[in-house]
Amino acid sequence: MAQGFLIYFVCINALALGLSILDKVFAVRKMRRIPEREILYLSWIGGALGAKFAQLLCGTRTRN
Repeated sequence: MAQGFLIYFVCINALALGLSILDKVFAVRKMRRIPEREILYLSWIGGALGAKFAQLLCGTRTRN
């Protein structure tokens, strides 16, 4: 049970981190961005650490 939770936690945070960084790349290249609600949803279901790390790492969605 604990191992399954750990795998879920790592995967959901990696997904949130990846989508946040991808959103930043899209913003720099002036491409269509990933909707904020998708990143917030991932944060809500357990990916908050990954999203926060991406925010600190590359400054995604910090200026509004």
